[in-house]
Formats: sequence, structure tokens, C-alpha cells
Amino acid sequence: MLGRRVRHATIAVVATGHVQRNAAHAHGLHTDSLGEQVQREFPEVRVVKALNTVNCEIMIAPSSLPGDHELFICGNDATAKREVAKCLSEWFDWKPGNIIDLGDITHSRGTEMFLALWVRLWGVVGNPHFNIHVVRGGVIRTK
Repeated sequence: MLGRRVRHATIAVVATGHVQRNAAHAHGLHTDSLGEQVQREFPEVRVVKALNTVNCEIMIAPSSLPGDHELFICGNDATAKREVAKCLSEWFDWKPGNIIDLGDITHSRGTEMFLALWVRLWGVVGNPHFNIHVVRGGVIRTK
């Protein structure tokens, strides 16, 4: 897309991670993301961050893992996110209920920071064929 004219109807799916190498990053202060940078560079494009929390084989074949597991998306345009979720379901068989919309594009900071945990899990699991399942519960009451 760099150096090219883009149409307003364009949706860009950003599936990459981003490694910041500065003092703020070393202290866990993430004030930007690749998703946000793409959105700033191309304000007319409907940017959706997706697929960057799983291995490329899991991206296109989520059923290769047993059981339910989730995929996270985020972006500023609700319609674009619905369209991307629909494509992920139709093309790759992601279950619609397993696609979690985190909110606006600033939430791509979180999905990009997930890379540090993902790499460590890969080391423990021994291969990149895994994903996260979000277990939802009710309200926890304490006395």
C-alpha cells in the first residue's frame, strides 16, 4: 500500500506483530502499535488488526486444534470488523463466537504485546501449534 492511492472502501488486515525497542517498551509502557501506525498512515483505510496472536497454520486452520479457542480483532470501524470476522469464518472456519472484538485500534497494543508470552509458550509447548481459550465466568463475590 505504501506509495499507492487507496480507496475509502479498502479494508487492511494487519496480521503482524510489532517490537518496540526503546526504554518505555522495556518498562512495559506501550504507547503505540503497528496497527495504529498503519491507521495513521492511511486514515481512509479501515484497518483491522487480526490473526497476529496465532501461528500461520492455526490462522488458516483453527480446527486443527482440539476444542474452542479464540481469535482477537480490533479496529476503529465496526462494519470493517464485522466483514473481517465474516471472512475469517467463511474462508478459514473460525467460529463466529470465538472471534473476540477487543475494541478500537489502540487495543492492537495488547495483541502485539502478546508476542512475548506467545514465544515463551512456544518454548514450553515445544511447537507453535497452540492458542488461547478465554473461559468466561459470572460475577465473583467475596465476603
